[in-house]
Amino acid sequence: MSEYSASIPISKTVRGYEIKRMPLGKYIKFTQQLKEVSNDITAHVLSNKAALAQLMQTPATTLPLIAFDIVASIPDKLFPILETIFDIPKAVLEEDAAIGLDGLCDMLLAFAEVNRIENFTKAAKTVAAKAKTMLQGVSAG
Repeated sequence: MSEYSASIPISKTVRGYEIKRMPLGKYIKFTQQLKEVSNDITAHVLSNKAALAQLMQTPATTLPLIAFDIVASIPDKLFPILETIFDIPKAVLEEDAAIGLDGLCDMLLAFAEVNRIENFTKAAKTVAAKAKTMLQGVSAG
């Protein structure tokens, strides 16, 4: 094991819950769940022209409030995602006061850290750029 990989945390404890590094198969399930929710939200917003027009006029400072409204409108979709990433049953997520909204934020930050989401995003952009360059070279040749 290299020095670099030894420094990557495999888990982190937040509010008494262990947030673990996610295996690839589970990560794929998580991203599929996120995509479904994103599609549902997009369809909902785009189907309501008045809401879309209002959203376009909304100052950036109020966007977090809108995000909370959106999240509040999809608990049936949100809890399965949270169960997937944290391995914590819905009932516990709903009822444990130790988690709460601020705890959820802490847990999401821990999830991002142990799963190196920022590094993955950067690497994915690099791979996409290289693939685009390769495809342009193939189509030009």
